[in-house]
Amino acid sequence: MKKYFMKICLLGDVGVGKRALLERLVFGRLDTIIRYKTRLSIDPTTYFTKEFIMNEDEIRLVSWYPMVGDLTFKFSAKIYFKGARGLILAYDITNDDSLYNLEGWIKDYRENAERLDLPMVLVGCKVDLEENRSVSKDEALEFTKKHKTTQHSV
Repeated sequence: MKKYFMKICLLGDVGVGKRALLERLVFGRLDTIIRYKTRLSIDPTTYFTKEFIMNEDEIRLVSWYPMVGDLTFKFSAKIYFKGARGLILAYDITNDDSLYNLEGWIKDYRENAERLDLPMVLVGCKVDLEENRSVSKDEALEFTKKHKTTQHSV
């Protein structure tokens, strides 16, 4: 059995649902009782680890996301992207700016990453708030075409 380690970087504005997305991926659940609050941390990043078997190979997926403001992130971006094997671009379906601000996150990636050919996945978060949707599905689809990403919603 082969063992693989894959670092995935999660990008998106504060409050779009990055932490909830990772907890759902890693733990298979979303605690709806807890309302996530924006928080800052001394540690410039937070990460979650998920291990699984695929095609008889052991995969260890480590998802990282920045917990600091944009200005601080700019100083640590090279470290953040080092060794990354993919990107998750998260936006809040109830906040137009969160989709359009991903342009800046992609720019940071392109300016700081070791590899510029990483696969990117666009994820619309907070689909439980569909009645408050402000980012249309067509807008998200256009974004995926422009940046050659795949698209999912959670």
